Amino acid sequence: MTRRQLLCLLGSLGALALYALLAWIEYRPEPRGLLGDEVWYWEVATGEELSATVDGVPDLLWPPGYSWFLATLASTAAERCRVQLAQAVLLVTTAFLWRLLWLRWVGTRAGGWCLFFLLLLYPVLPAYTFYFWPEITHLFLATLAVWIVVARRDAGRWLLLLGLVLGAARLTKALLGPFLLVFLLPLLLDGSWRRRSARVAVVLAAYLAITVPVAVHHGRVHGVYAVSDSFHFNLWGGLLDQSRRNYDGGVVQTLYAYYRGIEGDWNERRAYLEASVEDVIATKGWRTIVVERLDVQYFRLFDRVSLLGDMLPGGAAERFDGGYRDPPGWVARFLRRWSYLLYGSILLGSVLGLIVGPWRRSPWMWGMAAFVGYNLALFLLLHVKSRYRVQILPILMFWCVMGANWGLDRGRVWPPRWRWVAGGLAALVLCYLAFGRGLLF
Repeated sequence: MTRRQLLCLLGSLGALALYALLAWIEYRPEPRGLLGDEVWYWEVATGEELSATVDGVPDLLWPPGYSWFLATLASTAAERCRVQLAQAVLLVTTAFLWRLLWLRWVGTRAGGWCLFFLLLLYPVLPAYTFYFWPEITHLFLATLAVWIVVARRDAGRWLLLLGLVLGAARLTKALLGPFLLVFLLPLLLDGSWRRRSARVAVVLAAYLAITVPVAVHHGRVHGVYAVSDSFHFNLWGGLLDQSRRNYDGGVVQTLYAYYRGIEGDWNERRAYLEASVEDVIATKGWRTIVVERLDVQYFRLFDRVSLLGDMLPGGAAERFDGGYRDPPGWVARFLRRWSYLLYGSILLGSVLGLIVGPWRRSPWMWGMAAFVGYNLALFLLLHVKSRYRVQILPILMFWCVMGANWGLDRGRVWPPRWRWVAGGLAALVLCYLAFGRGLLF
C-alpha cells in the first residue's frame, strides 16, 4: 500500500467514525432539540405549524429554497434522517469538487486529498449535515458554480446549469446575490465579443427563469417583487448586537418580536425596519457605529465556539431548550478539543498560504480573496453568527493546505519579507478574534 493509499484509507475511516459519532449524539438518548432558524425552516417545510410565518405565508426575511429542499425530503419529524443523509452526500460532493479545483489550480494529488479530508474531518462541517440550516446546501451550490466557471465555461449546457445553480443558491441564501457579477467575469475573458455575450446571456436567462417566478409570486402575495428581503432587519440587528458570542444578549430575538408585532402587510413592516435603521444611524453616527462594530462583529464571526459548540452541553442552545440531549462527557470534550485544534491550525495555515501563494500568476487566488473580503465587508454591519463563516471555510482550508504544501516542497521559493510581516500581524489578529475574546476592552 502506497503512502497516498494509506492516507486515503485513514482519512476515510476517520470521516466515517466522526460522522457515526455525530449521528449517535444527534438521536441518543433522544433527538437533538432544534435551535433558532431551524424551527422556522422545519415548521414551514413540514406544515406542522405556521407560527413563524406572517399571516400564514412564509416570511420574506427567509428565501424559500431551503424549506422546499426540506419539504421534498421529509414531511414529518420521523423523516429527519433523509434530509441529513442528503446533506451528508452534498458535503462529500462539495469536498470532492474542491479537490478537483485544487488539482486544476495547484496540481499535487496528495494536497488534493488533504483538502478533501480536511473538509470532512473538521467536525463543524459534518455537524451541519445534521442541522436544518441552509449552509451545506448553499455551500454545495456555490462550489458547483465555481467548478463550472473554472472547468466547463465553454459548454452551453454547463452554462445553462450554471445559471440554474446560481438561481438555486439565491433561493437558498441571499449571500451570493451581490457577488453574481464575479461569477460572470470569467465568461468574458476569452473569445469574440459575440461569444462572450452569448455565455452571459445563457447564464442570466437560466438564473432569471428560476428566480423571477418566485419574485412575481411574492409580489402578488406581499406586494414586494423580490426573492427575499432581509437586508434591513439584518442591518438593524447588526447595528444593535452587543455580545461577541452567538445567542448572547438576545437582541435579535427581541427585535424579531417587535417586528412580528407590527400590524399591517410586508410593506408596512419593511417601512418600520427602514425607519428603525435610520434612527440608529442618526442617533449614533457612522463613526461611532464603525468603532462599535469592529469591537463586536468579527469576534462573532471567527469565535472558536462554533454552532457545534453551542449545541453541546454547556453551550448557548441550552438556554433555548435546544441542542444535544445529554451526550457522554467524553464525546463533548473530544468534539470541542478536536474542533478547536483543527480550527486554530486552519487559521494559522491559511495565513501561511496567503503569504506563499502564487499571487502574480494565479487569478483564482484573487477570486478567493475577493470572496473572503466581500464577506468581511458584509458582516462589518450586518447581523452575524459563527455559522456565517461556513461559506469561507473551504477557502481558508485551501490556503491552509497550500501553506503545508509549500512547507513540504524542497524547491520552495521564499516570498518577500513584507509578506511575512503582514502575515504575522494577520495571524495575531485572527487568533485573538478566535481565541482571545474578553482579554481586552
